[in-house]
Parts: sequence; structure tokens; C-alpha cells
Amino acid sequence: MKEIGGKSGKHDARPQYVVKKDIKKNTIFVGEKDSITIGINILELYGVNMINPLSVEKEGNCREVSVRIRYRQSLVSASLEYKNKDKCILYFKEPQMFVAPGQSAVFYDTKGRTMIGGGIIKE
Repeated sequence: MKEIGGKSGKHDARPQYVVKKDIKKNTIFVGEKDSITIGINILELYGVNMINPLSVEKEGNCREVSVRIRYRQSLVSASLEYKNKDKCILYFKEPQMFVAPGQSAVFYDTKGRTMIGGGIIKE
């Protein structure tokens, strides 16, 4: 894992992925695909914006969705549990790599055609 912030460093041509953010220090931490082995099965989201709720907006309701965590990431299957107007929980079918607090998670219907909403990944 590398720390990036403050002064600019050397350019590294290998793909790097954000693994952690430290907002207070204005710093991000990145790592290569092979260096990150822990996957995440459950994510809590805050600042949730439901664009097309499709009957999810009732406390405790769950529905199957497709989720994208990173730009250009393939959609992955998950269950979305609605907690309240600002909070949801995602339960992934398979562990997800390269998930960092502060990133956005966007969820769609199971076919990935209709955006339902999105939120910010909580620590």
C-alpha cells in the first residue's frame, strides 16, 4: 500500500486502486490488485439518494439489486436493505475487493438497466 498526498511522487504505470482515504490529512492510500486480498461482504451506505425507489423505501425492506462501486466496474449482485431515508446496507453475494470508505456505491435493478439510487460507503 502506498500513501499519496501532499507532494507529487513518481508515476507508476501499473494500475493502482484506492484502498483507504484520510480526509483530515488530505491523503489517499492505494495498492496494486495483487496486494489486496481481503474482500467485503457487507457495506453500510450513508447520504443515500433514492432516484427510483421501486418500492424499497420502507424500513426493513430488502430487494435484489446490481451494484457498481468503482467507475467501469462490472455490476455485481447484492441485496439492498433500506434503513431510512439516509441509510442503506448492501449484502454482496461474493466478497468485493478494493472498497474504500468515501467511495460511492450506485445500485440498479437486477438487469442493470434502471438506476435506483446510490450512497457513500461508510467506514
